[in-house]
Amino acid sequence: NAPFLEAEVPEEAYDACTILYAFGHVPHSGLRKQWLRKVHQSLKPGGLLLFDVFNLNDRYEWGPSALKAYERLSLGDQGYERGDVFYQRTGGKETAFLHYFEEPELRALLAECGFRVERLLHVGYTHRSGQLLQEPDAGAFFVQAVKD
Repeated sequence: NAPFLEAEVPEEAYDACTILYAFGHVPHSGLRKQWLRKVHQSLKPGGLLLFDVFNLNDRYEWGPSALKAYERLSLGDQGYERGDVFYQRTGGKETAFLHYFEEPELRALLAECGFRVERLLHVGYTHRSGQLLQEPDAGAFFVQAVKD
């Protein structure tokens, strides 16, 4: 996170930015806003942001279980955000962070940072990998947003 936020990025220099399988690993809502604002500054007017994030309500992922634990253990009182998950890969020793998003949260975050959502798709990752899904409780979000 820090290397990107500290990087010198020219303003209004790019037509598009892609953030794939990375944005959900930014560990706090404040940092996520900083990321998006920096991307916004780097894009030309009308520039595109294309990225993916995990869906908190995806019944094929950890999101629903994480939400239940968040509520049951009152994790918000301990400084965690709704959708935060810590995990270890099978056989791994390092703990990793991942934030799962709900659609209204994601849309509000993008709007606050100067983006308009043009398209939000549900794409299968663990279930029907690579396919567009119609169910709101299936698949990760793939977002196409434009700099306002």
